[in-house]
Amino acid sequence: MANLPFDQAAQRFQDNEERLNVFINAPAAETVYLTADGAPVPTLPFLLPAVEAASAAARADAIRADAGADAAWLSGDVYATVDEGLRETADERYFSVPTDEAATYLALYRNEGGVAREVKRYPSEEAVENVRIGMAGIATGLVRTQTLMVQSNGFE
Repeated sequence: MANLPFDQAAQRFQDNEERLNVFINAPAAETVYLTADGAPVPTLPFLLPAVEAASAAARADAIRADAGADAAWLSGDVYATVDEGLRETADERYFSVPTDEAATYLALYRNEGGVAREVKRYPSEEAVENVRIGMAGIATGLVRTQTLMVQSNGFE
């Protein structure tokens, strides 16, 4: 860019400023930004809600998991098996059973007339950590996208 005549350099700078404005601000609610080479890249305002929603969901899952586990352990309603939970829990009451799955560590059941109805599962520490790692990957992708945009627009 340093070798361009002033009028071309000024025009390129103005074009880059407009492209970056679309990428960063999406003034007309654009979901895609086109680089100087014409490659489509999602705009930051388009990506941000998904990142925020995933992050909020992970935090909410972790809070629910902690609260549910704490409540079950404090009340003593955690049993080794579903059958044991049914035998030891009154009708219309809740009990929990540890799971063997990597994504969950505890399943909450309700005794409905001697039948265990699964109500929900609480995510394991591993599952919550995987979401956190995924969010970090999204953030890294955003930084890479921004770097590529800067490089492709001659701001190296």
